[in-house]
Amino acid sequence: RLAVARTFEWHIEMIRSLTIVGILSQAHRGQAFDQCPSVMDNTCLPSSMPILKTVSGTDPAGCCEACVNMGACVCWTFNRQQQSSCYLRGSFDGKTKVGRECTSGVIPGRVPPSPPLPPPPPPPSPPVPAPPGAKNVLMIVVDDLRPQLGAYNISIGGGQKMLTPNIDKLAARGLTFRNCYNQYAVCSPSRNSFMSGRRPDTTLTYNFKDSFRTTPIDGNSWIALPQYFKVHGYNTTGCGKTYHGGKPPNFDQPYSWTEGVEYVGYDQGLGFCSDHCACVIPDNNTDHRTDEGLAQRAIDLITSHKKNKIGPWFVAVGFIRPHVDWSAPQWAWDLYNESELDLAAHKVVSPSAPKVAWVDGGYVDKKSGDVGPGYHFKANVSVSDSVARQWRHGYYAAVSYVDSNIGKVLDALEELGMAENTVVSLIADHGYQLGEHEMWEKYTNWELATRVPFILAVPWKPTSHGVVSTALVENVDLYPTLAAAAGLPPPASDCPSCIQGTDATPLLDTPFRTWKKASFSQYARCSLDNSTGYYTRCSGENRDEIQVMGYSVRTPTYRYTEWFVMDDTSGKANMNLTVARELYDHVNDPGNDFDWAGEEINLADDVAHSNEVAEGAKIVREGWSAAKPPLY
Repeated sequence: RLAVARTFEWHIEMIRSLTIVGILSQAHRGQAFDQCPSVMDNTCLPSSMPILKTVSGTDPAGCCEACVNMGACVCWTFNRQQQSSCYLRGSFDGKTKVGRECTSGVIPGRVPPSPPLPPPPPPPSPPVPAPPGAKNVLMIVVDDLRPQLGAYNISIGGGQKMLTPNIDKLAARGLTFRNCYNQYAVCSPSRNSFMSGRRPDTTLTYNFKDSFRTTPIDGNSWIALPQYFKVHGYNTTGCGKTYHGGKPPNFDQPYSWTEGVEYVGYDQGLGFCSDHCACVIPDNNTDHRTDEGLAQRAIDLITSHKKNKIGPWFVAVGFIRPHVDWSAPQWAWDLYNESELDLAAHKVVSPSAPKVAWVDGGYVDKKSGDVGPGYHFKANVSVSDSVARQWRHGYYAAVSYVDSNIGKVLDALEELGMAENTVVSLIADHGYQLGEHEMWEKYTNWELATRVPFILAVPWKPTSHGVVSTALVENVDLYPTLAAAAGLPPPASDCPSCIQGTDATPLLDTPFRTWKKASFSQYARCSLDNSTGYYTRCSGENRDEIQVMGYSVRTPTYRYTEWFVMDDTSGKANMNLTVARELYDHVNDPGNDFDWAGEEINLADDVAHSNEVAEGAKIVREGWSAAKPPLY
């Protein structure tokens, strides 16, 4: 750990000491470079660093100046191959890569200190043997995946279903949760929640800066999901996007993973399609097939466990697609006829929805090759049908591509003779909107951003195989559910910082029993634009910059959302100061209509629905602990 910290400090010192000689001539530097001496030519910054803003049609000096003028900007990259795009980022981890197409820079004085490394764990006790009969666990996490899958019987254009034969095969030997909802519809906060087993108001992670290890006072003492298996005698290994990169630091090593086994991270692939959102991965391109490499890494881990008679084991693999950029091989594109793909029926935001509910995503609409330079999404104006079809085509191809890689891992599990002794779960970090409400991202409390696929395959529970449960479950339930399915004792849940999910394994035996009365999601808003009435989505801002927090509850019959002013002193939502309310009718929602008309009419001010509003407001204020299933 000391070596890692020193290496990071060396990177920072190296960059701070760079001179401009041989990089950019004084004539091209301009006045802005007086404030940007740390300029690196032929150098790109990793795409995994979150982008605060994209500026088009500028030059390196202008990119530098834009970063200087944005207080939250720490570093910048000017990419000549991407329509002269400038990417402003809010963090810098000292890592760079050679790229002749890029010029990058770091703003002096803004490079944050090296994030504190987690304190070392206490001296190891003698290994605790796993409980007798404990089963192996394969945990699969997929990025940005909405449950528009074959197993969910949800059709797309012309009655065609998204082609996911491998996920469908997993569903045939497992229980499919039709109504699973995440707790925060963006990558890092969601993963910090379900990987720690705590909800966002406990992890205090609403952005790409904080994590459950570094923000809560006692976060370093928490037992995370993989760590729970580790302390119960499991060999725990992982790869890809399980945790969000850097949040917590170093993919939560040494806490979550067995020492001595490298955790293989990921390349998000942002910018691979240049100034387009979607593109074909050429056959001869091996640099942007991250998911294929992650599938192989998972197979190698499982194969090694088999060969070396290691067990029980816990293997986690986090796939990248269908996160943008929507890149996939040609064969995946050829599965769909773009001209036959239906578009969103409700393309713009309903006038009855409060402005705080909608936000400009800030990445997809910067793809100037698709929408032209300087374009911004507007709540009441949709993109052209041709662009919408191309984007949907790219997303569907990316889903089929990731399905093929998931299939490789599942096939290997069977070929190694380990499937019958292994719990397999598949879940997404959040859902995704593909033009509904003129959203081409997550970032909302609406149904399509919060609803995710969740499949649990337990071979020794045959009554659950191929069954679809309509019970309300949540991503935060994954932790206790996997523990119970594998045969471990239940994690502690009776203290303020204990896990906050519910073991869903009773649904394996009785899938249609009475269960939770509501699931819970939330999303923050920052920086109100008084000229438009819209807010920003709070990804790069600090927690103390949050102005509004929206809490959303989904019951079997409706979705109720209430937005509250954040209290500057306590850092919590003031539930006596309501900004806006939303109520959407799901009484007759069959669950397979991704353009459900009920989410187009906000009924919160309709006196005929005052009882539902009162009930929703009560559920929000009582919180998740009052909505547990009867047996809890």
